[in-house]
Amino acid sequence: MKKKSLYIAILAFFQISVSIGQVIDVGMPIVEEQLRRFQLTSDSAIHYSFFKRPLNMTYFDKALIKDHWFGKSLLNRKSLELILLNMRLDLDHNSNHPYERNNGSFNPTKGLQYRGSIGIYARWKFIEIQVKPDWLFAQNKDYEGFSELSGPRLWWMRYNWWTYADHPEEHGAKDEWRLRPGQSYLKFNYRKFSLGLSSQNLWWGPGKNNALLMTNAAEGFWHLSLETHVPIDTKIGTFEGQLIGGLLNNSDYSPPDTSRQYGGKTNLYVPFRDENRYLSGIHVSYQPKWVAGLFLGFSYVNQQYLGDARGEGDMLAALTDVFRRNEGIDDRIRPDRYASLSMRWIWKEAQVEVYFEGGKSKFQGFKEFLMVPEKDAGFVLGFTKLFDLPRLDNFLEVGMELTKLAQPTDYSLAELNSWYIDQNIRHGYTHKGQWIGAGIGPGSNLSTIDLSWLNADHKLGLVLERERHNSDFYYLAFEHNQDWNKYWVDYTIGIQGYTQIKGLMIQGRITRITSLNYQWVNIRNNPDDAYIRPGNDLINWNFNLSVIYHLPSK
Repeated sequence: MKKKSLYIAILAFFQISVSIGQVIDVGMPIVEEQLRRFQLTSDSAIHYSFFKRPLNMTYFDKALIKDHWFGKSLLNRKSLELILLNMRLDLDHNSNHPYERNNGSFNPTKGLQYRGSIGIYARWKFIEIQVKPDWLFAQNKDYEGFSELSGPRLWWMRYNWWTYADHPEEHGAKDEWRLRPGQSYLKFNYRKFSLGLSSQNLWWGPGKNNALLMTNAAEGFWHLSLETHVPIDTKIGTFEGQLIGGLLNNSDYSPPDTSRQYGGKTNLYVPFRDENRYLSGIHVSYQPKWVAGLFLGFSYVNQQYLGDARGEGDMLAALTDVFRRNEGIDDRIRPDRYASLSMRWIWKEAQVEVYFEGGKSKFQGFKEFLMVPEKDAGFVLGFTKLFDLPRLDNFLEVGMELTKLAQPTDYSLAELNSWYIDQNIRHGYTHKGQWIGAGIGPGSNLSTIDLSWLNADHKLGLVLERERHNSDFYYLAFEHNQDWNKYWVDYTIGIQGYTQIKGLMIQGRITRITSLNYQWVNIRNNPDDAYIRPGNDLINWNFNLSVIYHLPSK
């Protein structure tokens, strides 16, 4: 009788103490953006940092949440819930060459690709499960890659990035169908904590277009996670956190022209180690009680080949390795490390937010971080401002974001110090051939300005971008010639917007990309003119569309 009473008491405790709710997938059209904007226009979820995503919906004011954001309820009881998730279709098309912008499991490719998903969410007491696979189609049309006009020396230098990072130019050479686990998970909840297994994308950091350590630029990887699913209130402020251990997979694709040699003797292509990698990571954020709207965060990741991690018995390296020095670590198994500090500050009265993330690749401890902060450094800096328009609940939104991953020339020329590439973990910071961090990739810088009109259901705006591709490679290859005319720079102008019509959500973007000196190539037509020369200038059109359909209730 006592055992039965104890069992009932335990179940009751879980049902009372557990706060369970669905999550918003990273990159969810419209919803993520609107929830973040609510922090500037309402009192909802002011304790959410937006440093750690996916977002849990439990903490948000239910009055702001719309039924059609999730799916059709099939069963809803106190201890049991079943939801048929919304159907979603994503389309992406590039007319000339790849244009990658946080599109998850999509290929970096030319041509048309589309992705569909539908799934089911279930909750029983303190257990949650979401099965939401993706099915994908990609044309994988052939496109111009690194130029055949480049000489042997340039190919040798370009291979520095293909040798130490599994980021091939092409992900298949023909039409391809794939089925992926998508945004699926299994979680066990206790109070404000969750323990789970997930294939969901993760995002760490305050940036909207880029983050240094975790984004949805690549497909989500399988990981175990212990996290706070809602912020934890204390006497000194609120905390959020996540500890993960995950498996990073290889692409199974090779760089271009693997038969090339340098000097007629040295093979440029060196096959990768046929082994997946283990990634351990931790993220912690803090909102001080005494400073309204201020959030501070720290993120750290460590990756090793799976066999090396097991051999060291260091499966929780994110907890044990942050303050460990490099001394005593075998160079052959030295991990690849990244760390970042984040800040986000909301001024609700002014309807303004500013944010910053600064980080170090090849992280060697806080002493080295403080002594040479510019070495191996990168950052994301941005702000958003809302202006009230005469019509009620209509706004003008102005935003800017700058991402810088290019290294100072004295460091980039001295050794291979680019973000996301590593001479020990030769696959680099990738998963299935795409960057896990900022999608612009090593040595690149991106500036974005956007201006939009919006209200509760609609948005229409203009976005301008300038991206300089892999300046680290540029300086290594061309700086000795002082050939400043070979930067590969993209100038982008796009129209973007969204609308919500009953149970239908539509978000789209049409973008014109002008690529100057594409693949760092210009053409010397006039030998007498050593500076001004026409470049390999290309025009690329990108079309992106997401449609979400909510099944109506009877």
